[in-house]
Amino acid sequence: MFSNFSSIFFGILVITSVGMYNLSFPQKIYLSELGRTYLFSVPAWFFSDVKKYVEAAEKRKFLSTQLVETTLENMVLYEAKIENIRLREALGFTSQNPEIKPIAAFVVSRDADLIYDNVTINIGSTDGIESNYCVISPEGLVGHISSVEKSSSIVSLITRSRISALVSESRTQGIVSWVRGHTFRLRFVDAVGDVRVGQKVITSGLGGKFPKGLTLGKITLVKQNMTSPVFQEVFLESSVDLINIEEVFVIPTTI
Repeated sequence: MFSNFSSIFFGILVITSVGMYNLSFPQKIYLSELGRTYLFSVPAWFFSDVKKYVEAAEKRKFLSTQLVETTLENMVLYEAKIENIRLREALGFTSQNPEIKPIAAFVVSRDADLIYDNVTINIGSTDGIESNYCVISPEGLVGHISSVEKSSSIVSLITRSRISALVSESRTQGIVSWVRGHTFRLRFVDAVGDVRVGQKVITSGLGGKFPKGLTLGKITLVKQNMTSPVFQEVFLESSVDLINIEEVFVIPTTI
């Protein structure tokens, strides 16, 4: 098959040569110029397409990079927006006190077995932190500052405290104390008090230990206290993950 192709090619070449031999001199010049034009134009066309392809690839690379950068920037802005919303919700009680500046902090250590219910945060007296300052998260009350060093502070969690509280909707008052896990109990609630599942429990501000209006949780169970009929048994769940909490905010106790 290869020999047949060679024979055909050789035949075409001979016929072309004979044909060109019989052409006039001007015709030979014309065909020579035409061949030279095509000889140089084909590579030029090829390299032009290669150049266009490279330029298009570089353009796509640039646009892809811009897209990634824009996407990352939007992600950062979105996270900042979400964090701002969460912080505003957590600090809703400060709307009438715009001078309050919460100080962000990170938990750097904790009691492994939570026997003492303390965590350590990475800010201290050099950051303006003082003992008894209140510690919160976007989900609600975390605890208070019990000890301050230059660059760190110890936070006593609310699991160690008895907190004066009230039901946000009905203004029914009581004392919140920890039971287990995320569960707390609202004690000394009058039997005729208007307390229902789903209502929000907040700090009352009485006693001066915690500011008024901090979220403690939502009521999950209400039943008659069989041993003390004059009171109701009220339980609530905190949304704060005290075991795994990483970021908190510190504010003055008096606002």
